[in-house]
Amino acid sequence: MAEPVKPSRKPKLSISEQVEYMKIWKGITFRTVTEKDAEEFLKHNNYFFRIKAYAKNYERYESGRYINLDFGYLKELSILDMHFRKIILEMTINIEHYLKMQLLNHFEKNAAEDGYSIVEEFFLACPKVKDKLLQQQNSSGYSRDLLSKYGTNFALWNIIEVLTFGDFENLYKTYFRKYPSKDDMSKFLWSCRIMRNASAHNNCLLNTLKKAYGQDRFQINRELNQFIAEHCPSITKDSRTKKLQNPVIHDFLIVVHLFAKIVTSPSIYEKTLSTLHGLTHRRCLRNRGYFKTNTDISSSYLFLRVVLDFYYKGAIT
Repeated sequence: MAEPVKPSRKPKLSISEQVEYMKIWKGITFRTVTEKDAEEFLKHNNYFFRIKAYAKNYERYESGRYINLDFGYLKELSILDMHFRKIILEMTINIEHYLKMQLLNHFEKNAAEDGYSIVEEFFLACPKVKDKLLQQQNSSGYSRDLLSKYGTNFALWNIIEVLTFGDFENLYKTYFRKYPSKDDMSKFLWSCRIMRNASAHNNCLLNTLKKAYGQDRFQINRELNQFIAEHCPSITKDSRTKKLQNPVIHDFLIVVHLFAKIVTSPSIYEKTLSTLHGLTHRRCLRNRGYFKTNTDISSSYLFLRVVLDFYYKGAIT
């Protein structure tokens, strides 16, 4: 099997050379942000490789130079991305907490389960988790006391305190496969975990509004699709399908949908949806003129705004 072709190595560039490279070789203009201010932004706020990632939302000439792309547009997308990652991380942390509460509430009413047998089945299905917990007993992490106390003799109510979100997802699915229930949220967990990990690791999200990775092979969640069709009639079927085929848009809305279904605290729900409303109705509009000619960005914004407005109305009523 032939080895993959290695990309050609590129020279190291100083910050001023990075700005020059964007201007000369990539056709990026500096009308809304001066070259000097762009250098300051790259020095103190963000870095070249990351900023340039948002250029994927723009068309290019055959020469490789971008069409109608200003550095200020890239800067604005990076700032908006930061706001979205921050609220996604907060939402997914709350989702994890309320999923644990839901699981334990179901277990409490389940006379067929003692809390130990389901953990044993989980370890049989995921033996690497058991090995990992044993290894972590000698770690310096905050769960060390629990791990040392229980070894692998965990019950459902205490093992959830030492599992990663991914491992908890598998435990959750193991439980509801054994005890089917209308409360089962398993079909939403993959998207939620992907969004949580992307936000926690500070990955770019808004750099794929034009074309996302894996978009051609993406499966839309049926419940989310039907929910939007029912509650957001102003969105056409074609528009809904096109936007939900973008994994980032789809998975973000899965997080919002699951948050609305699982969070039982009215104050947390209202505060979070109010924050999202402020982001879409105020902060996103601060420099809206930057994106008026980019239909991928502007149409994605309008789609998200309509859907999020429905959830927001539910939060304040």
